[in-house]
Amino acid sequence: MALTRTIWALAIGLLLCAAPVAAQDLRERAMYEPEAALLFAQRYDAGRGVPLDRDEALRWYRHAANLGSEVGAMNAAALLDQAGRRGEAAEWYARASLGGNARAAFALGQLYAAGDGVPENAALARAWFDRAANKIPRAAARRDALPRSFGTIDPDPVPVAGVMEGERATMTWTAGEDPQGRLFRVTVFDSAGYPVAEADTALSAVALDAPNAVEWTVARVDGVARAAPLLPTGTAPGVGVLIRVAEGNAAASRLADALETALSTTAAVRREPAAPFDDTAVAFAWPGASALAGDIAAFLPGTVETRKTEAIRTDIVVTLADGMDGS
Repeated sequence: MALTRTIWALAIGLLLCAAPVAAQDLRERAMYEPEAALLFAQRYDAGRGVPLDRDEALRWYRHAANLGSEVGAMNAAALLDQAGRRGEAAEWYARASLGGNARAAFALGQLYAAGDGVPENAALARAWFDRAANKIPRAAARRDALPRSFGTIDPDPVPVAGVMEGERATMTWTAGEDPQGRLFRVTVFDSAGYPVAEADTALSAVALDAPNAVEWTVARVDGVARAAPLLPTGTAPGVGVLIRVAEGNAAASRLADALETALSTTAAVRREPAAPFDDTAVAFAWPGASALAGDIAAFLPGTVETRKTEAIRTDIVVTLADGMDGS
């Protein structure tokens, strides 16, 4: 898995050297083009032309995946896996596998075989290894070496995520083992409650053509279904906002809390502590982020200037300085 990402990084590096792309132009295209989103994620992943930032890379890999990039889904899964967030990684491995990535299927089989981040489940491990076996010979060996059951009985599936990409619904779930060996049945419904698509599968993910779908259920065949919403992936990953807070400053911390709450539905927000600094500031990296940067500046106490610079780690960086008045 690490080797795959290394090879991919080298390939992207050669591409960037052969055809350099202005950072601002790439950022704007990355909002809507999967290949550009992938390139943009790779810059942050490798620290090439921008500060190394795996959180920002993950955000753009996920966005690339939501635009239809199987490689974006695979790279998102790999970053989450390396960070020990294997329950989250399982969703993105599944999505990459549905796009035809055999390594993703193999990795997901390993998670279910080990019960790492997902329930231990020999049947699901076998199904994912089987999906990878045509391209990865050792997947067949792992599949054939599995016991019939690990004895961890918990048959009812639990929905993980359901997303709409255009008119296609992609759904993932987890489950423990079922002594009866039943398949999973996934049904997708429109806003009136009518089923628009259905499938039975041995895997823990499926993608179905389902125009106007808003909800899905998953159950063992003849079992009790659990419902979950289908969420639109959107056309953009949300503006990234990094809030840097002066360490030990309670007023700055309270203001950061209020700002984070205000931005919770409109931006991808994260925060980090920083050494005390003199001025509160708002910087944005590209014109598409300028309006939100202005709104943030207006939200902050006093008069705060905004400035454009490409030398920052995400779309907008807010620094909340030491010595704030606590308003």
